[in-house]
Amino acid sequence: MTEPALERIIEAAREDFRKRLEQAFVAGGEKVRRELIAVLSTSASTVVGAARATARDDANNSAVAKRATPGTVKPTIMRLVEEESVLSEGITTNEIIRRTGIKSNSVRATLTHLRIDNVVEQIGDRWLSKTAAPANESEEAP
Repeated sequence: MTEPALERIIEAAREDFRKRLEQAFVAGGEKVRRELIAVLSTSASTVVGAARATARDDANNSAVAKRATPGTVKPTIMRLVEEESVLSEGITTNEIIRRTGIKSNSVRATLTHLRIDNVVEQIGDRWLSKTAAPANESEEAP
């Protein structure tokens, strides 16, 4: 049997050890929590950054999808101007934009180049083909 004084010492040591162990556990837990928060914050910012990059890529891909296929703008506009020159009294820039879905800057630039190439002419706000016969022109006069 152990002495009562020894039992008291062991019990006091046990309580002191338990208290110190709990403090160490809490302190270690705090450190682990801080490390975990730091890791999660970094991960969260990485996830947010990746989400932003994905959204940016989606927006860019969407913009690319809306672009006309290279090499199709000029022929599309020319065909439309020719058709409208035969069927009516030409077509406006805004009508071309609305009917083709091609961006306004592209339509305007293409029409300017077609005019410089002497393929189309602008009368008022309407564009006419120089190669297509106008709708109001009948057969050649004698």
